[in-house]
Amino acid sequence: KAMAEVKRLHSYEVPEIIAIPISSGSKDYLNWIDGSTRK
Repeated sequence: KAMAEVKRLHSYEVPEIIAIPISSGSKDYLNWIDGSTRK
């Protein structure tokens, strides 16, 4: 769903859409990402 929306809205013919695993990071930042992206 997210990829389809990026493709629909982006001005590039082929926008860069990638997924990478997150192995570590700031606990506060990772909590913020988690809270901001879950619905």
